[in-house]
Amino acid sequence: PAPTAAPTAPAATAAPAAPAAATAPAAEQCVTFAGMPVYDGALCVDHDTDEDDGVITHENTYTTPAGADDVRRFYEAAFVQNGWTVREFEHDADDPSWKYTVAQGQRTLKVRVKAELQVDAVVTEVTIAES
Repeated sequence: PAPTAAPTAPAATAAPAAPAAATAPAAEQCVTFAGMPVYDGALCVDHDTDEDDGVITHENTYTTPAGADDVRRFYEAAFVQNGWTVREFEHDADDPSWKYTVAQGQRTLKVRVKAELQVDAVVTEVTIAES
């Protein structure tokens, strides 16, 4: 006699889909600058792209709750570790803020580290721009 097929279970029915969870607004999409790290835990809050006479420039702005002096020291170490030469430097003790123009071959970046007073805390704002 021919073998008989085993009975099959009824097809499973899909459970109703859960309602979509509310999502937070998407963070800004900052570009990556080769050879320039971002301070660990810094959040991208703004990205601008400009074009002037065919030259495109990018600028990222980040914030972090870390102290401005710690962030400044991080970037000064990153300049050395990644082969950047500091071409210009400004420090404003009243802000406090530090501005650097650094070069690596034909590339130039401007890096600014500044303490910013926000609603209930001081945060550090970092701006990195390549032109």
